[in-house]
Formats: sequence, structure tokens, C-alpha cells
Amino acid sequence: MPSSHPQNTAANGAWRTNFSDKTYKYTDDSTYILVKDYFKFKGKWYDKKIILRQINNQMSFYFSKREVSFSSDILFSNGSMWGEVKVDTQILDKDGNKARIPNLMIGIDDIDFAGIPRETFRIENFVINANNTFVHHLSTYLVTLNNAVYGTDESDDYRPVFFAQTGIENGETKGMWYGTPRGAYSGCYVSSGLHLRVTNVHYRADNGGEIMGVKDEVVYLGDNASLAETTVKAKENYKFTTWTADRDVRLNDGSIITAGTEMSGEQVGQSVIDRETTFTAHFNKTVGSLK
Repeated sequence: MPSSHPQNTAANGAWRTNFSDKTYKYTDDSTYILVKDYFKFKGKWYDKKIILRQINNQMSFYFSKREVSFSSDILFSNGSMWGEVKVDTQILDKDGNKARIPNLMIGIDDIDFAGIPRETFRIENFVINANNTFVHHLSTYLVTLNNAVYGTDESDDYRPVFFAQTGIENGETKGMWYGTPRGAYSGCYVSSGLHLRVTNVHYRADNGGEIMGVKDEVVYLGDNASLAETTVKAKENYKFTTWTADRDVRLNDGSIITAGTEMSGEQVGQSVIDRETTFTAHFNKTVGSLK
């Protein structure tokens, strides 16, 4: 971060503002946090870039290997306990281009209540509804009229909330606010992560052979199938001939292979998975064997 920006570097991977009772706005894109190799999709690694836009009152940033957490903090004897930060979050390929990953969602975790609201999160111009907001398992959260999300209990459980159609599927979510409401007690953290829905891919064989290695795998929606850890083994007097899919599949180049149509192993690895799919290996009797 440029030295002209207010800061107070602390030990143990933390960065804290050295001001309170004021608003500080970042007028360009030069102040950011870059988390390298944050997310892998279709065999490629993507980085997460968090660009600072505004800090109200005071904030602390805590850094781990893969995440950044935001919290207001008690920095001075006369300091306030509240604070909030506004950031834009980008997902970038290794050339710095914004990623295009259909169905990608961004989420938050560890929102606690403890008597009064301590943490809050919202995205500017994002209206929460049943079609764009999902919980990992049954949890209760408070959503205010300005679409801010608060926790309603104190828990160490993994209780993330994921938001779809925020722009992150096109590489950027703008106007993400993390913080503690004015007058509330702080000392806890909020961080954001990415999430994609998943489905299952199955690899099976007909009566002429068997599947060796991975027979079932979990795949992100929109990702490719993979035979990297799957091989076929023919029975005696049989040889492998082809693969088929139990439904129509679209390849990376946009072409469609209809269900039951012969396909190569390379085409299996280029298949875009958008729902549960089974690929079957087929074998024929070798020449001279009994039919």
C-alpha cells in the first residue's frame, strides 16, 4: 500500500488503520490485496484481488494464506468500537483478465450476534431474495431493509451465506461492505469466499471391461469431466472401443454430442458438466473369439 495512505502495520499478518472518527476514500485502484492461486477452475488457477474503496471510522485487516478478514477494533483508549470498509472484489486469470465462470457465487462466513449485532455485510445495489441467496445449512440471519445481513446467534459452526448474480460470475463484485454497526461491540471477523454448485460424474463400463481408478467424482457446474485418474481395463478377449454419455453433452468448443453417440477419451475430458452425467466405456470381442 502506498506510504501516503494511513496505516499501522501490526505483527502476525495484520494491517490496521491509524485513524478513527473519519472517512477515508481511496480514489484509484492502487490500494489492493492480491491473493494468488485462490481458485482453480478447468485446470487453471485464478487470483483474487480486493480493491479498497472506503473506510469509515477504523478497520483491521487480518491475513491468512488464502483469506482476508475484516474487523473493526479497539485501537486507542478513546477509540470507537465500530467501523466498516468498502471493497471491490475481482477474480483474475494470470494475464490479469476478469474471469468468466458461470454460476460462481461469493459468500461470507462467521457473522455473529452475541446480544447485539456485531457484524454486518451488504453489497450495494444487490437485493436479497430466495433466488440469489443460499445457506450452507439451516441457519438464521437477519436481513434489513437496506439488504444488510446480520447474524442472529453466536456460533463457531461453518455457517456461510452465498450470493449469486453479484457480478463475480463475470469477474467482479463491486461495493462490498464489511463492518460492525455504530455502537456495537467488535473483536470478531468476517471474510468472503467463492462457491460453485457441484454435481457428480460417473465412469462405468459395459460387460467387456472395468473401470480402474476414479469411478465417481464431484465436479463444479460448468467444469470439465476428467479421465486423469480413470483408466479402462478390458477383459480377456475384449478390447476397448469407445465412450458414450447418458445424455447430450456440450464440448468446450460449443459442439454437441448426443446421448449414446461414440466419443473419444479426449472428448470426455472436454465435456462441460452442467448436471449429473454418466460416461460408459464400451468393449468389443477381439477377432477369433467366440461371440
